[in-house]
Amino acid sequence: MLFDLKNDPEEMHNLAVAPERYADVITAMNDKLNALIKDEIGTDDGSYLPLSGLGGWNLQVAVE
Repeated sequence: MLFDLKNDPEEMHNLAVAPERYADVITAMNDKLNALIKDEIGTDDGSYLPLSGLGGWNLQVAVE
């Protein structure tokens, strides 16, 4: 979900449901999130998760 908190403080209009209209904002916010993950976690390999040693962590996404 993505909201414009300045103009929509009640979070009534999810901007992410209109990706063609808000593509620039969605891309910018996704880039910021990825940068935060990289800075705070490093490689997102799941090793920081509880019980990550039980059964491994599979980063492969099934594509159908």
